[in-house]
Amino acid sequence: MSVDAREEGTDIVRITLRGRIAPADHAALLFFVTRATEGGRRVRLLVVLENFEGWTGDEEWGDDALRLESDAPIVKAAIVGEPRWKEQVYAFVARPFRKTPIEYFDDEAAARSWLGV
Repeated sequence: MSVDAREEGTDIVRITLRGRIAPADHAALLFFVTRATEGGRRVRLLVVLENFEGWTGDEEWGDDALRLESDAPIVKAAIVGEPRWKEQVYAFVARPFRKTPIEYFDDEAAARSWLGV
C-alpha cells in the first residue's frame, strides 16, 4: 500500500491510496489530515483510490487511534474510485453517521466540481 498526501492551495488536501490499506497506512493518512487542520484550519478532502484492493484483515482496525477526534475540521470529503468499491468505502468511513458531507465519484473532475475546486 502507498499513501500519498499533499495540500493543494489553502484548503484542499489530496490523498491518493494505492493497493490494500493496512492500519499503519490509515494512521499515516490521519496524521497528515490532523497536521493539515491544526490551529482550527478547515479543509476539503479529495481521496483518490488508484489500483485499490481493499483493506487488510488486521485486528488493529478496532483501535480508536485510527479515528479522527472530530469531523469539524473537514468541510466535505470526495472519494474517487471504481464504482464497485462505493458501498464498502461508505461503510468503512461510516458515512451515514458523519456530519461531514461525503460523496463517492468515479470521476475526479466531478469530485473536484462537487468540492468547489
